[in-house]
Amino acid sequence: MIDASTRLFGILGHPVRHSFSPAIHNAAFQACGINAVYLAFDVESLEDAIKGIRALHISGASVTLPHKIAVMSYLDDVSDLAQKIGSVNTLFWEDGKLKGENTDAYGFYESLSQHTVITDTHVVVLGSGGASLAVCFALFAYDRPAKLTIVARNQESRNNLRLRLLEAFPFAQIETANFESVKDVMKDAQILINTTPVGMFPHEDQSPIEEACIPRGITVMDLIYHPVETTLLKLARAKHCVVINGAEMLLFQAMRQFEIWTGEKAPFEVMQKALQKCLKQN
Repeated sequence: MIDASTRLFGILGHPVRHSFSPAIHNAAFQACGINAVYLAFDVESLEDAIKGIRALHISGASVTLPHKIAVMSYLDDVSDLAQKIGSVNTLFWEDGKLKGENTDAYGFYESLSQHTVITDTHVVVLGSGGASLAVCFALFAYDRPAKLTIVARNQESRNNLRLRLLEAFPFAQIETANFESVKDVMKDAQILINTTPVGMFPHEDQSPIEEACIPRGITVMDLIYHPVETTLLKLARAKHCVVINGAEMLLFQAMRQFEIWTGEKAPFEVMQKALQKCLKQN
């Protein structure tokens, strides 16, 4: 029951109408008996939204597109990981300061590491945007792949990502390639991760690479979760690969947010059930 003691959380983005986060977090609050509510806030003016969080002392917030980078300049402090990645998706209060964290990297790593061994493997990442940055940082912040190859169309973008990673992880072996050479790149790959939007609704029939480029039996992860099984994952399944969609990453990053905000262990099964219900409805 909402009363004067109810803590308020929310997600800041534009648009956010289809966000699954309210359903996931509200289910968790209810299951744990926490007097809190989580709402979706469609935010165009980020500066005004942050002023509102401070003025009303809103307990915490998720941040999604297009505000993950811009929000950093409005905070009192950000974690080392979020600073290196260059984006924040979680706001919380600590010692009277409004701080930022990145749980996307954690969510990605938790999802991937539950399905395969990452250490000493060759990982190929498709894309060089913001999602790719979080993924690549997570690989070296939490583990130690033998080699990382970044495949992207924009040469400047993929080279800049490589240099940024090497600045943070000078021990890393990182190469870049374009999509024209992806078949050769994939010959000795053990893990493939798609961070591009290719295959996302409403273009479900598309795949970032052809089936012939996917080796048999590797691990293939697609950060997309709508649809639940993209064309890329269907092609990978046909090659007897381990396939992982983006729903798990969404779940694990939300669990980490819950723990940051409440100090309590996140109810995995409750949050998973809420997410699965959202996926079925959409």
